[in-house]
Amino acid sequence: MQHLRKVSFSRLKTFSHCPKQFEFKYIQEAPSIPTNLNSHFGKSLHFAAQQFVHSCLENKQFPTLGYVVEQFSNNWKESVANLQQQFGQEHLEKLIKVSAGTLMIKTAKMQMKNGPSEQSKLFGLEYWNVLGTQILEQFYAREKDSLCISGANTRIFDASFSEFDDSSWLRQYMLLNKQFVQYASYRTPLYTEKDFEFKIEEHTDTFLRGSIDRIDKEWIYDEKSNQYKENTVLIEYKTDISPHSLSQNIDQIYVYAYAMKMELDLPVSKAILSGLRTGEEVVIPIQEAKMKQTEDWLQETVVQISNTKEFIATPSFSKCKFCDFKNICPSSAQRGK
Repeated sequence: MQHLRKVSFSRLKTFSHCPKQFEFKYIQEAPSIPTNLNSHFGKSLHFAAQQFVHSCLENKQFPTLGYVVEQFSNNWKESVANLQQQFGQEHLEKLIKVSAGTLMIKTAKMQMKNGPSEQSKLFGLEYWNVLGTQILEQFYAREKDSLCISGANTRIFDASFSEFDDSSWLRQYMLLNKQFVQYASYRTPLYTEKDFEFKIEEHTDTFLRGSIDRIDKEWIYDEKSNQYKENTVLIEYKTDISPHSLSQNIDQIYVYAYAMKMELDLPVSKAILSGLRTGEEVVIPIQEAKMKQTEDWLQETVVQISNTKEFIATPSFSKCKFCDFKNICPSSAQRGK
């Protein structure tokens, strides 16, 4: 029987995905061996996006594109260096080769303005740097067009109105000046990397904790009332949004929406999955019925883990393919591959 003091969405989802993987990762704390570079690349993109929003909040102005790209580049170099130090140059080169095919397929539709050589596409890290830079260039342009922050807005005001804060008079100014009403909505960032930790109901000794990528305040223009309606938006960054991962992403969104309600007293009516690689956004309306299901799932999964005496694997070819423990799990469908 496991006594759970603190849990996260990823821990609970890992147990639901495969109890044996949960045991390896969180109970035995078995060393994991990375099977590709994609997750590390995604984390570096994620870090750069967070630093962009953090700079907006702290400095009340947009950082330069060069700053955002530098945050990615430094984080990516550090991540690669850590992999090399921990697992050796030979394993790093294997990861580069294994990951290159998947990376090229996912980005086949992207036009590379300054494409690297064929050799670097397959065997080097330059391709990842070029790709990361281009992804962040597109991210930067999208965010500058949709965000409204003090001293930096380029979407609503011209240069003579560049200094403002996001208070009620801003909306009144827009309403009085009809040429600006064409911008039907705008957002202002409230938090980035917002941590939460609270007791799961009925399990007072178990805490749910996590970190929300971003929370924005959104104002949507309502033509009938000629007013802006206020809304809180939960945003989670994903390197890619794919059909097979969408269900898990939505589950995560609902857990975080529940956390916003319980811990932060910020009810949210919609969430956005923001795909960094393609710029795709999936808007998820938050429904009360699903929120109740999420609350029940949290409680039930904690009970299941607490009562589990033997963690049994649930292997499949697709599950085991990218499992970090496939070479030590006796039930793996991919053992030794």
